[in-house]
Amino acid sequence: MQRHSTKTLLRLGFAASLGLMFLVVIVSLFMLNNSNRRIEHLVNANNTKSSLIHQMRTAARERTVSLQNMLILDDPFRQDEEWMQINSYGAAFAKARIQLLQQTLTQEERRLLNEQGKLTATVGDLHLQIAALILAGNKARANELLQQHAMPGQHKTFELLSKLLDIQAEAATKSLREAQQAYRNTLISILALMIGIAALGIAIARYAMRRIANTEQHLYAATEHAQITLHSIGDGVVTTDVQGYITHINPEAERLTGWTAQSAVRQPIAEVFVAYRETADDTLQNPVTSALQERRVVTADTDVMLKSRGGRDFAIEYTAAPIFNQTHDTVTGAVLILRDVSQMRLISRELAYQAKHDMLTGLMNRREFEHHLATTLGRAPLLTTEPDWLCYLDLDQFKLINDTCGHLAGDELLKQVSRTLQSQLRECDMLARMGGDEFAILLSRCAAESATQIIERIRHILIATGFVWEDKTFNISGSFGIVPITADKVTLYELMSSADAACYVAKDEGRNRIHVHQGDDDAAAHRTTEMHWAHRIKQALEENRFILHHQLIGALQGRVYGMHTEILVRMIDENGALVAPTAFIPAAERYNLMADIDRWVVRQTLHTLRHSVLTSAPGTCTIAINLSAQSLCDDNFLPFVLQEFDNQQIDPRHLCFEITETCAITNLSRAMHVIATLRARGCRFALDDFGSGLSSFGYLKNLRVEYLKIDGSFVRDIEHDAMDLAMVESINQIGHVAGMQTIAEHVENTAILEKLRRIGVDFAQGYGIAIPEPLHLLNQVPPRQEEQPRGLVLREL
Repeated sequence: MQRHSTKTLLRLGFAASLGLMFLVVIVSLFMLNNSNRRIEHLVNANNTKSSLIHQMRTAARERTVSLQNMLILDDPFRQDEEWMQINSYGAAFAKARIQLLQQTLTQEERRLLNEQGKLTATVGDLHLQIAALILAGNKARANELLQQHAMPGQHKTFELLSKLLDIQAEAATKSLREAQQAYRNTLISILALMIGIAALGIAIARYAMRRIANTEQHLYAATEHAQITLHSIGDGVVTTDVQGYITHINPEAERLTGWTAQSAVRQPIAEVFVAYRETADDTLQNPVTSALQERRVVTADTDVMLKSRGGRDFAIEYTAAPIFNQTHDTVTGAVLILRDVSQMRLISRELAYQAKHDMLTGLMNRREFEHHLATTLGRAPLLTTEPDWLCYLDLDQFKLINDTCGHLAGDELLKQVSRTLQSQLRECDMLARMGGDEFAILLSRCAAESATQIIERIRHILIATGFVWEDKTFNISGSFGIVPITADKVTLYELMSSADAACYVAKDEGRNRIHVHQGDDDAAAHRTTEMHWAHRIKQALEENRFILHHQLIGALQGRVYGMHTEILVRMIDENGALVAPTAFIPAAERYNLMADIDRWVVRQTLHTLRHSVLTSAPGTCTIAINLSAQSLCDDNFLPFVLQEFDNQQIDPRHLCFEITETCAITNLSRAMHVIATLRARGCRFALDDFGSGLSSFGYLKNLRVEYLKIDGSFVRDIEHDAMDLAMVESINQIGHVAGMQTIAEHVENTAILEKLRRIGVDFAQGYGIAIPEPLHLLNQVPPRQEEQPRGLVLREL
């Protein structure tokens, strides 16, 4: 009986021990699994936040360094490069901050980020003012602002970012403590179980074996998961031990270095990673060596090229960081992250090229030509025998060809003329397209007779060459104005005005001729041309000889927005013929008449809308009106628009004002004031010709506009030009990130339309969507709800 009782007790004890062991194991595994999941989530979140905060610190610091470099540099071109770097760092800072705000944040983190955002906005405005002062030559004031206001603000920003990093460090420390406590609790449970079931050694041994097998399985799964992750990411990853010998290399790093994982492992990092500065072509100190020796993160501080084992070089960015043990007091190895930025750097170079060249003809553009011309003007006093000469060329038949055959023919004519001009110039001469059908030639060091002969030869070749488009043949000629670059031309503006005036004299005298400006001819020619254009435009305004057209804008993504159209102005000459904007708007801008034309357009547009059924309810139509730089800077123009709203009793929500990118950047503070005032009344705004200036990405956060109009020069060739397509995709993506809708200009065919739709562009405008037609036709056919009348409601394409 006793034996049975003991046996029963043993069985009960054994069963109880097994039950206790099973229960403790389940509870311990459950606690450990929950703890691991929670800690893994916290660690990943902290790492992500810390990385983004470091990116913000780096971008803010480099932005300040670039600003200080601008103070040191005297070369305007170098200053422009630094300014582009400032914009780039500003964009990187904003991007990192946006990503950080998208993370799960504590109340304290969000409070610090909000405080940083306000402080950064103030510092950013100071940076803009400082850069403007530097570019204006007022370095003393710029340095004063930098030292007394910008730098203290920047230090406060760093303090806030440091506090954010401290929060991440505290969170990481807390996570580590929780992990350690969870581990201790689990260990205590297991030890208690082992003491309670000491008599059951065999069972415990079997349990231990099963637990070891289970742990090995989990370890294998975790290792496999890490390997798959490293093989899947787009960046190259190389890890080393503390001596700098490679322990792992992922496929992307294999592609970049040209080394296979099998051949790279156990090789010194210096053998596999060989990089040099792109500009200096000298080998860099290995970043992994620096990270191991200095126990800090090392990043690329310049344009770096990686020499591949296969002979190909890659443009890269890298980050090398030491790997510490659990107590963070001993370096156990390093990790090197490589990113292939070859395509990005190629695009940057292309942008730099486009900033200096005309995209259609490949010639030097106006801004770059003016830069060289200013240098030439500065050396004019040294050239007493054979001066340099400036020549302006205006094509005589360009408008006829454009109107007869369309924009494609006009573009081809400009390309042909560019090739013809270039073939007749010497290597020392310069040729530029100044805009429209105007070209400029800089003849280097030649006598007056030689300069005239060169231009006369060009004139004859243009006539002899002609232009053929399809079945039509056109005679080509040009009006040339030549002016010597002498010391008495004290400013660039005076020199260019003299050449422009001489060109217009050639036109006034019958076209297809050369007019050489000499001596007192300058004032008379300039005065004659100015009075001629000023009189024609003023007389047209007085006699109400302008007419409004409009061009519909189509929605691409299947969403109905109501009618959206852009107002276009035409002038009617003394004989009743229409004068294209390309003919009179440059003259109006040159002689400060654009504000008067803009007033006429606003007044007539509001008058038409007042009597239109399209404005019966908000959202039924959006009318876009272009504003010139002169109107933007006119203190009386904004009150005029507000007064017209009241006089015409028009709901401002129907209006969208378009400001060109160049105009907005050049007059940034004024543009922000006008935008804020009119948006408060309900108006919307569009940034026109975006991308043409190539320097406006950093201004988007300061310009609160609803639409971003992608410059047509990028759109027209996206079928065949991968660079243009990449530019359109980038501008569209940036616009959407900034909360704007995008409009592509110069959409001429279905192929372009389909590409824009796939990219995700919201709207399209051009002859492929709708041709311009008189604005008054809007009032002749009232829209009805059950149908969408042609020419009134936006096409769904």
